[in-house]
Amino acid sequence: MAAGFTVAEAMLEALREFLAERLGDGLNGEPPRPILELDGALQAGAATVELLHLVERLGPFGSGNAEPRFALPAARVLHAQPAGEAHIRCTLAGSDGARLKAVAFRSLGSELGRALLTPGGPALHLAGRLRLDRWQGREEVQLSIDDAAPA
Repeated sequence: MAAGFTVAEAMLEALREFLAERLGDGLNGEPPRPILELDGALQAGAATVELLHLVERLGPFGSGNAEPRFALPAARVLHAQPAGEAHIRCTLAGSDGARLKAVAFRSLGSELGRALLTPGGPALHLAGRLRLDRWQGREEVQLSIDDAAPA
């Protein structure tokens, strides 16, 4: 959940002191790093329509019941291209040899986007959520990519 607030410029130093007192050295002078929680790992061949329907039965998703996020270990990007103004569509090959379509929203120009668009780049550990892609009467699973790391 997100929250926002407004601070008068004259009070910024007081806010810094307040936060330093509450957080102590917990940040070690560095900004906090987000934590990416995963619910499981799967191979590309396991990302089936049947699995997605089972996952959907865990819903409804929202606050207090987050949609499951899966890791796809050591995947290779076979093909990637920009889609729209800010997204990237790609085809992945899992370490099991199976292929899986994927999309990374708002990633064009980001570190994630550059990793996906690097031809012949290293294998990546990917994290994301499974989505159903309906096109011309066919249903396929695709991974909505949240993040990636070198394998």
